Amino acid sequence: MADFQSGLWWDYSRPTGLQGAISLPMTQGNIFLSFLTIIVAMSGASLWGIAAFLLHSFTVRNRRNKVEIFDIQQRVNLINSESPMATVIDLLRIYMAWSKHGIPGLATRTVDIALPALLFWVGITAASIFTFKVATSGDTGVLGLRRSNTCGIYTYPSDRSSKEKESSRRILIEEMIAARNYADNFYLNSTASLSRSPNVNTTLPHTESLMPSCLLESDSHLMLGINAPPSDRIHFRAGTTCSVVRKAGLLSKTGDSRRYYLGKVMGENYTYEYDRGFRSVDGIGYFLSGYDSEWEPPIGLRVNDSEMNIIILSGNNVRHRESIEDPLFWATEYNKNLTAFVSNNDANFMICPDQYQFCSPATNQCSPWSNNTVLGSCLMSQSLGLGFNDAQAATMTRLAWNIYGPIGLTTALVVKILNSGALDASSKLMFSDVSLGISTDNQWTIEASRWFQIRLAFLQTRVAAYIDVPSARVIKSMSGLNDRSWLHEQVGLSHRQVDSLNSQCHTQLARSSGEIQSFSFTGVLIIVIVGSCLTIISYNMAGIMDACGRLLSGLNARQGDDKQHLLRMALDASGYPAIGEWKTSFFQVPVTSHRETVADLEVAERGLTLYPSKEALTNRDSTSTDEAVELRERTNPFDKSMQTTEMTPGPSTAIKTLLTM
Repeated sequence: MADFQSGLWWDYSRPTGLQGAISLPMTQGNIFLSFLTIIVAMSGASLWGIAAFLLHSFTVRNRRNKVEIFDIQQRVNLINSESPMATVIDLLRIYMAWSKHGIPGLATRTVDIALPALLFWVGITAASIFTFKVATSGDTGVLGLRRSNTCGIYTYPSDRSSKEKESSRRILIEEMIAARNYADNFYLNSTASLSRSPNVNTTLPHTESLMPSCLLESDSHLMLGINAPPSDRIHFRAGTTCSVVRKAGLLSKTGDSRRYYLGKVMGENYTYEYDRGFRSVDGIGYFLSGYDSEWEPPIGLRVNDSEMNIIILSGNNVRHRESIEDPLFWATEYNKNLTAFVSNNDANFMICPDQYQFCSPATNQCSPWSNNTVLGSCLMSQSLGLGFNDAQAATMTRLAWNIYGPIGLTTALVVKILNSGALDASSKLMFSDVSLGISTDNQWTIEASRWFQIRLAFLQTRVAAYIDVPSARVIKSMSGLNDRSWLHEQVGLSHRQVDSLNSQCHTQLARSSGEIQSFSFTGVLIIVIVGSCLTIISYNMAGIMDACGRLLSGLNARQGDDKQHLLRMALDASGYPAIGEWKTSFFQVPVTSHRETVADLEVAERGLTLYPSKEALTNRDSTSTDEAVELRERTNPFDKSMQTTEMTPGPSTAIKTLLTM
């Protein structure tokens, strides 16, 4: 599982202004998304609070000269509204309560307020639901920056031991097999693939023709995931054109041995030697081999400025149920003993020149098409003449090193490592030598295109592996001083270009398969800023409305319809406390100058609850005191004669006692 960077970064594949992205681990991302949803909900509530104030002012202006109790109830509902849906429900209740009292325009006056509230509720709910749109997503996974573990380009020392060479070859085989599987999953049948590619683009865009001729046109940022602004990008092209040589020139026969002469290979004066004894052996399948730099093509087969590859296929004893006219798999001879069609030739040959080209989008200049050798010399001398800046030169180094480097990424390399496993036709064999059906006339184009796609998949993997080079390789790291000197002295990079290579250790894009969640920084910023502004405005809406004065009328109505002031007026009507002792405190909440005791609500006529008047409360307190005295006298009897005898107060004392009582 890939390791990704967390925090704020810039995705240069997006338009200007939308490039900011915030990447978080999945758990933290879910918490952050919930936080944004809460902010959106609070912003919606604040926006409705503002709208409720404006609707209240609208209602006051429209019904200024003929205010009915129904209007006041609507205004009270608006000014004390907590949510648009609660307002709609309360308005419907008010409407149903007054529906049989003959109020003119009752339905219209209700809809004028209920409809905006309902639309606000729908909008706020939709905004809360679609908050997840701030989180970037896609069917191919979330884009993020890979975390660098061991960053650098790698090479193999010339003095390595045989054991190290074997280990290097084993790793190369594993990488090529992985590239073949990737090509089969995503290039040949991408719609049926159930897995998810870690690359920025699942496949590199390329064109194919029936020659076959394959051409790749790639942007270092958009296609290979090297995150950079347009001025620091390069364009890269790779082309391969293949053709089949059906009659392979000179042929010598010695017993069962057949030698073909299409140029020297590895110092031998012949190209390929085949033993016809394999044609009578069952269960062998195809022989496939290839050569690139080991092959010296004759002048007639040579293509200038190209990396020449020769691919050799022997059909051996493979049997076909139908005649095959394909030039590489040519099998039109019918074998009566095998009751099947077999190969006409012991070997068929395909010639595939590979070419590469670099372009600078900043200057609209391109280098000439060249082979690996020219590409390597240009890399060493930085002599492409395209005016690359340091970042572009660093990017070109990464690409060119994976093409020219210690192995050389050619068509023949795919064949040399995978052997017959590079053939699509091999996957259609039963018992290793019975073909279940290949294309009768263009199987060779399918094979050539597949080799090209395997190279593209291999290049994608190698470029992405720059930030996470396996420890089994000899690494030229970006951190070690000796390795930086090697890049400067051996590769020919300037110190600033090496610094650019170092910075690219933190700019490799990849697709997440569930490790991170990414959010649009612009979207998050809009949510936070707009939400904060709405909250502040809503918090101070009463003061704003009061300051607007004549423009937004209803100052007295806004205060009078507020629930706290409605309570004040209800208590005023009951005499708690005397008029003039009320004052407004923080947030326009009315308070009294001293502590007041209020009686419990009581039910009056017609089932309506009322606060009792202060006079009734005073009478109730006096009655309660008399009843308490009477109860105490009943429960604590005393001798009245003793009181008369021993405590006979005079007139003045009696009056004082009565007053005290």
